Amino acid sequence: MRFLPSIVLALCAILFGRSTEAQTAIRAVYPIAGAQQVSVRTSIAIVYPRPIDKQALDVGSIVVRGAGGRVSAGSVRLSADAKTLIFTPAQPFHTNEHVTLAVGPLAYATSGHSDAYTTNFVTEEASAPTELNYTGDDPITQMAVRARAGGFRYDRSADLTPTPQGFPLLTVDNDDDPSDGKLYMANFKFVQTQGETYRMVLDKQGSILYAQTSDSHVILDFKPHSNGRYTYFDSPTSTFVVLDSNMNVTDTLRAANGYDMDGHDFRYNADGSYYVIALHYFKKDMRPVFPGADSNATVIDNVVQEFDKGNNLIWEWRGLDHYQLTDIENESLSGPIVDYCHMNAIEIDTDGNLLLSCRHMDEITKVNRQTGEIIWRWGGKHNEFTFRFDTTGFSHQHAIRYVPTGTYTLFDNGNYHQHGATFSRAVEYKLDQVNKVASQVWEFRHQPLTYGYAMGYVQRLPNGNTLIGWGACANVAVTEVGPFNRTVFEMSMDSGNYSYRAYKYPVGYLQSAVRKTADVSLSSTMQCYPNPVRESAEVRFSVAHTSPIDVTLFDLLGRPVASIAHENLSEGSYSATIDARHIPAGSYYLQLSSGGEMQYSSVMIVK
Repeated sequence: MRFLPSIVLALCAILFGRSTEAQTAIRAVYPIAGAQQVSVRTSIAIVYPRPIDKQALDVGSIVVRGAGGRVSAGSVRLSADAKTLIFTPAQPFHTNEHVTLAVGPLAYATSGHSDAYTTNFVTEEASAPTELNYTGDDPITQMAVRARAGGFRYDRSADLTPTPQGFPLLTVDNDDDPSDGKLYMANFKFVQTQGETYRMVLDKQGSILYAQTSDSHVILDFKPHSNGRYTYFDSPTSTFVVLDSNMNVTDTLRAANGYDMDGHDFRYNADGSYYVIALHYFKKDMRPVFPGADSNATVIDNVVQEFDKGNNLIWEWRGLDHYQLTDIENESLSGPIVDYCHMNAIEIDTDGNLLLSCRHMDEITKVNRQTGEIIWRWGGKHNEFTFRFDTTGFSHQHAIRYVPTGTYTLFDNGNYHQHGATFSRAVEYKLDQVNKVASQVWEFRHQPLTYGYAMGYVQRLPNGNTLIGWGACANVAVTEVGPFNRTVFEMSMDSGNYSYRAYKYPVGYLQSAVRKTADVSLSSTMQCYPNPVRESAEVRFSVAHTSPIDVTLFDLLGRPVASIAHENLSEGSYSATIDARHIPAGSYYLQLSSGGEMQYSSVMIVK
């Protein structure tokens, strides 16, 4: 009987999800324990440290209970790496339902069993906004709210055509030896009478190489990817459209768990998985939060979702599980729409964790990809960094991106700069993430000063130049800057036409990507352990027959970075080493050439 208290404590820990030594094996869970206002259409996922044995997966060991203790039926599956268990209910949960999931021990694929685990959360039905004429500070979210409310329609001015009709007037204002490559843009007008919008590919002088409209009337974020695909956001349907290298539609992607897709960012990972931002609308009495606020406001929360290459949701991060509505910096909490966060960019940092740009909080947040916990906050009310060599700071920013030289760029819209005139700029920082110091190392201010109140993008090019897309700016669309801030290219569009972002990639970028992702049957094989790589990794490969072999590490632009192996080998299995100590963090791929065959493997280097 003297052991009874410890048994009771252990049982309570299993039933109520309290921290115990046994619980530490669980890496993450979504929705997080105790989450509020979760979509009634949510799935539930638990992330384990090791792959679960698919053959031994016992559905009976998973119990989901709702109101009155009722058991919810549903299906269970594992992610592609078998580390994430996902329960999808057969029917949506009820509104304001207290849901509990209990999972018994599960067999690992190698040996041993996981620990039992219990989590709980409360649901709420998503509520569509009713503000048909909502006016926000960003065209993308404004269009999303109006479309969701059923009040934003578009007029068509031309039929589908592969040649430009009603095409925006593009004016090249400066052409002084820009870098080689192709420009990728998509125009739209932020007006009720939209007319045609186009996916555009231009040469380095701004001449049209390709222009194609589609069934959409608003095309956003058209860009190529290193896996040989294009994507763009189709605003009326709230989907990301995936195209092959010939511009043929191969997939349309939607947010999961009852949320709407947000068009601000789409990021592929090296293994074919991808991140998106989703929108969760729900009603809330804001008066307890802010005196005099709306008693029935529509709150917009941002949700980060990761899908595997089979389009299965494997990870989710909801803003209001970690932020407060009062974290807002310069926007109102008193109106009918409360867009407190306004997330507009996702970046994968060198350690595999995520950087999230939150415009209305004037903040970049770093999030632990495994646990979901916030690592640090840069900018805004909760800034943890000291700014050096920068008295301006950033305000209502877009497009946080890591540069392989070890710095970070962003587009500083400048809506609420603390000092000086209202203007936008491209800016670059060196971050000391240990001592929390952000040192400005470069910036570009257009002369005369120009202002893109919304949208915008900054991209460091392979030759060291920088491409700047000015977003919602009336007098300039794209600028390429060379050494000493010399403008080598600049282009404007006729009044009323904007491009959310502008990109530039080398000629042949897509063709190189198609070659390395070609689906061919090879008798040789290759793998890299561990992956991601920190200092070194072992490359294991087999040779089907005696032949010269070559194993080379390339960056995503197809440039050789390191020779891993180069010799004549007979049939058999071999290994070689990647020394990554002096290779910048980022995404790469290995190429194995053996007997006329090519084998490829994606590699992520982190620091």
